[in-house]
Amino acid sequence: MRALPLTNLRFYSDAEDRVVHAAIESAVGECMRARGFQYPAREFVARPLDTVLDYPFGPWTQEEIQDGGYDFLPHPEPDASLDEYLVTLSQSELDAWSDAFVGVQGEPLEAELPDGRTVESGFRSADGCNYEAASAIFGDYADYEAMRQELDRLREAAWDEARAHPAIERALDEWRVCMGDLGYQYDSPNAPLAEFVGQDGEEHVHAETEPAPHDHDDAAPTEAEMRVSEADVGCKEEVGLHDIWYGLKQAAEQRSLEEEPEIIEGWRSVRADALAIAQAAVDDGE
Repeated sequence: MRALPLTNLRFYSDAEDRVVHAAIESAVGECMRARGFQYPAREFVARPLDTVLDYPFGPWTQEEIQDGGYDFLPHPEPDASLDEYLVTLSQSELDAWSDAFVGVQGEPLEAELPDGRTVESGFRSADGCNYEAASAIFGDYADYEAMRQELDRLREAAWDEARAHPAIERALDEWRVCMGDLGYQYDSPNAPLAEFVGQDGEEHVHAETEPAPHDHDDAAPTEAEMRVSEADVGCKEEVGLHDIWYGLKQAAEQRSLEEEPEIIEGWRSVRADALAIAQAAVDDGE
């Protein structure tokens, strides 16, 4: 798959994520213990692949589907140790723990973007251990999150621009013809994806959170699913849908980088500083 410049800038690599996660979890734990509370540190879990790679029409290659058909992406489970601890607390204990972790809630905090705009953040307290620990890594956490949301907005706009391009619809028309010649009548590649695993490749693009794992049991795919997925991917390859999509998306993301220089440079700076601070914190703790 081609590199997507804005997506690659927005997300940390797994190795970088692991370092940032370790630094923040350690700082949160230290803060919570200082306030008299327990904090079971959560193990690092890599983000789902479809967060950082584009699958607007389901799987791209025969290699991806060879074992699981349309259930082709791993769905890592988050570490549940903190949740398991919290359910042991009484309501009063949980309320006190939450006040220490997220802070006593007040009016929404304002965040400042690198281009001078001030926006309302999703935070209502800067006094919680989570906010304090993240701010020690990222600078003011509200400002950081506001900047991250701006990058997500730009990524969504690039996705919409690529999806609306006439070349995509032409390729999908050719895909429908190809599938029809093989005996399958589907309106789009997302139709068989929805049929077999209940998921739409485009559904999470504008979600406020990362995509949740879809419901699909661990059973091997049926012969029917494998036949359809093999035909689907073969037709995508025949019409060049992958290259068309990634070429358009790559160009749209590059334009976003060039059109929002203050946001982009601000993020580059914060990102580099955060990685350096997190690595130093982890090294000091070893």
